Amino acid sequence: MTNPSRPFSPAARKRSPLRYRLHRSIGAATGLILLHLIATGLPLQFTDPLNLGGRFVESEELLDWYGIQPPDQAWRSSGVVQIGNRLYLETLPVAETHLFQGAVVQDDLTIIAADTSLLIVPTDTSALSGSSPPETIDLGTGIRRIGLAGERVIVDTDTGLLTMDAALLNAYPVDPPAVSVTWAPLTPLAGEMLTRYQALVRSRILSFERVLQDLHSGRVFGSIGEWVVNLATLAMALLAFTGLLIWWRTQR
Repeated sequence: MTNPSRPFSPAARKRSPLRYRLHRSIGAATGLILLHLIATGLPLQFTDPLNLGGRFVESEELLDWYGIQPPDQAWRSSGVVQIGNRLYLETLPVAETHLFQGAVVQDDLTIIAADTSLLIVPTDTSALSGSSPPETIDLGTGIRRIGLAGERVIVDTDTGLLTMDAALLNAYPVDPPAVSVTWAPLTPLAGEMLTRYQALVRSRILSFERVLQDLHSGRVFGSIGEWVVNLATLAMALLAFTGLLIWWRTQR
């Protein structure tokens, strides 16, 4: 014969064992944090299919919250712009470099002098793909400037002048008095043009993957957010322990 269930009463609730009260309190306190962790952690399991690392935040408010500011200087040469360590052909990202020394246009190609290399890209941006790197010729020496002598590309390097062959595959020394070079100008951007590129580069810094990671860990809210998430994680571990304890007691 089974015992009839006892009706619920506030008095009975007050007499609940400590493990029940502790389990309920922890569950209520961590429920919202658990939903937050699920909502931010689940998309991170699909970072590649969702392309979270290649999608960027454009919200001015969120960028301001992170304190993200663009570089205050940019340089332009033959349609190529360097701002920060990024190179753009018009508005399409081409490569990253810390030393941009100018660019020239030869036929339908743009040749960019960067660090110790020449980067070769189509001048027509419709033929460019942001995912494919430009063709690179490493000269093995520092580049000071780049220019044209007629239809020949001339590069002024730390070891002297070099000229490229017609196919832009090999570089040969050239006697300075034998050529008259028009060097590519390197002009600082200002005004509306500078503002345009600052907005462009600023919108390509903060990825959705980074935001979700910071939301998941609580870092987006500073050290307080991290402490809240860490404490909630410990509380959920305690929740699992008290749940097992309740189950074990009911089996006795």
